[in-house]
Amino acid sequence: MGSTSTSTFDDQGPSKDNSSFSADCLELLNLVLDEEASEGQRKFFFEHLKGCMPCHEQFNIDMAIKKMIKERCGKNVPEGLMETIRAKVLQSADQHE
Repeated sequence: MGSTSTSTFDDQGPSKDNSSFSADCLELLNLVLDEEASEGQRKFFFEHLKGCMPCHEQFNIDMAIKKMIKERCGKNVPEGLMETIRAKVLQSADQHE
């Protein structure tokens, strides 16, 4: 994500008029992972993680993927690699349920 994000979040978290909190959570997760979230957004997100297991699990998966990519690829990460890995991890997890 670029630094010109048109986030629906203010420093308090998701805006009240959004109909899909899941999409809002994913957007905020990406802002946090890309280190583009404001301090207020970060606080809201990490407080939210304490009570939302799906977001907590997704955050842990994405952090592990990001760490692995950074260790293996350094700064030369191919476009879309994280999304491809995430999809395969989630597909594998669904098969094991």
